[in-house]
Amino acid sequence: MNYRIALYFFALTCLLSSTIKGQRKSSDNLPLDSLRLQFEQAKNDEDRYRSLWDLTFRYVIVNADSGVFYGKKYLSLAENNNDQLETANANQRLGVAYWFSGDVPKAFDLLNKALDTYIELNDKKNIAKCYINLGNLNYVKKNYNKSLQLSLKALDIQEKIVPTDTMVLASLRINLAASFQKTGKYGLCHEQLDKVLVLIGDTSDRLKVKVLVNKYQISKLEENHEEALDYMNKALLIAKSSVDRLVESDIHIDMGNLYLQLEQYEAAMTNFEKAYQIIENSGHQRSKMAVSQQIGWVYFMRNDFRTAKKFFLEANRVAEEYDMLDGKRSTYESLAQVDSALGNFYKAYEFKSLAYTIRDSIFNIDKARELEELTANFELDKKNEEISLLTAEKNIKSLEAKQQRNLKIGLLIGTILLAISLGMLYNRFLLKKKAVEIIEEQKKAITLKNTENELLIKETHHRVKNNLQIISSLLNTKTVEGNKRVNEVLLDSQNKIKTMALIHQNLYNSDNFVKVHTSNYFKDLIEHVKNSNNEPHNKTVTFNMDIDDSEIKMDLAVPLGLILNELITNSYKYAFKVNQKENLITIKFKKTSKMNSYNLEIYDNGNGLPKNFDIDKLSSFGLQMVKGLVRQLNGEIQFRNGSGAGFNIYVEDTAAA
Repeated sequence: MNYRIALYFFALTCLLSSTIKGQRKSSDNLPLDSLRLQFEQAKNDEDRYRSLWDLTFRYVIVNADSGVFYGKKYLSLAENNNDQLETANANQRLGVAYWFSGDVPKAFDLLNKALDTYIELNDKKNIAKCYINLGNLNYVKKNYNKSLQLSLKALDIQEKIVPTDTMVLASLRINLAASFQKTGKYGLCHEQLDKVLVLIGDTSDRLKVKVLVNKYQISKLEENHEEALDYMNKALLIAKSSVDRLVESDIHIDMGNLYLQLEQYEAAMTNFEKAYQIIENSGHQRSKMAVSQQIGWVYFMRNDFRTAKKFFLEANRVAEEYDMLDGKRSTYESLAQVDSALGNFYKAYEFKSLAYTIRDSIFNIDKARELEELTANFELDKKNEEISLLTAEKNIKSLEAKQQRNLKIGLLIGTILLAISLGMLYNRFLLKKKAVEIIEEQKKAITLKNTENELLIKETHHRVKNNLQIISSLLNTKTVEGNKRVNEVLLDSQNKIKTMALIHQNLYNSDNFVKVHTSNYFKDLIEHVKNSNNEPHNKTVTFNMDIDDSEIKMDLAVPLGLILNELITNSYKYAFKVNQKENLITIKFKKTSKMNSYNLEIYDNGNGLPKNFDIDKLSSFGLQMVKGLVRQLNGEIQFRNGSGAGFNIYVEDTAAA
């Protein structure tokens, strides 16, 4: 990156570096004299802030020391007014001015102060822009990883700010690209610069030229010379139409250097000559010196040493006239080489000696500057340490006084709180005592009520059971001798009534008046059905029972009892042959893995079900009733017909669900 483009880039960053209480109009087009007059005639602090803002920035570019002068005025005004935001803005402006004046430690100190204030104010936009300046400063100091870290922080903040500030985002991505370039990550560098081109579109030709020049430099580092030249030609087209001619001359110089490296001397000469034509009357002596020297090198590579020396001497004249130390060193070295090629070895020796002398001077200046920076850092650290000690002593005394005051206040407050707490505790004790008394009375009333309810429920179950037994006895008196069909119907009705009566009997004899124990209930029911059917059917039946001792509600117990009664009775009636040795009925009742679901299995070893048995097409009232009861319980009934008839019934306790 050449000098002018670098300077433009840092000036752009500085311009975007902060905002003062809203949108501030720029005075970039006003001459410096007009800006100074504007400051002197300012009638209020807001106008003074604006004038000092512009003066600091404008002088940073042309005369950094003057930029420092106006930056100090800006900071003094903001501090006198105790204006926190303006103080931060002034610190940032002044920090950039110190940076350009060469006082890097002071620049870091002021920029970090500005950053601390912005963070305290939660000013996201200015936090991001302060990170940009600190990132650029670290880049100049060759702290590339730190520069990359700060730029990424700024980007993370800036991308969340609405509305989007395109120029700031573009500046940030250029910073990132520069850091990626220095760390050898060329792919990431290209990626950031491509994003900048998308961001700016056609809004800034000058910035577009800068991006294309940067892409040229990366492609050159990658030794992709064809792509590098393509970027420079694109930049040149834009620069000719809308950017100042000095930038155009810089592009020609860079292209000339690349052609010179590729030993394409005609193309190199063409670009250097075009650059020289632009620079010759511009007054920009550094560029004039550089182009003259490069033209000399083209002639040197063509072995036209005399013409080469002519241009080297012209470059040396400019460097001497304007006291450009580095320029003098490089032109002396060029003259030493060309005189050596011409056989003027004594002259070559003189020029080489001069180059070494200047190189030593530059080295001493750099070392002196480094020493000055180290000294400044030491003095700054020492001063900060003294300030910290004084502040600590002051804070200790203040803290001791505050502790004494707080102790007295604490004791007073503690005494008051203790009195209040004791009063509240006593009041709470009285309330709790009264509440306990009320609860005890309520518990007694509830216990009495529950006892009455239990007696009432128990009596109800007893009466229902007695009523059902009376109904069963009445049906028994209605038996007709010799009429088997009528007697079977009456017996069947008696069994159903007995099934329901057994539930009430179990509930009456239990402490639980809502749920029935399946083990007791089913065994009592089976015993009743067994006794009822042995005599009329003259059959002895053995029962195998595997019944879980579950508790089920009446809504499930009654249908299950009726189903069990019906299916056992059917086995007595139809299952067993007259001379069958063993009549066996197996009954299983299990709770399934599904919540509130049960499985009832009933099967015998008798004749089995009729052929083509279809439970959906039966005319039998008993099995239709079974089917209806299963449906009522959201259940499912399955049958099997092998060595005897079998029914497998799945039901749900819908009341429990």
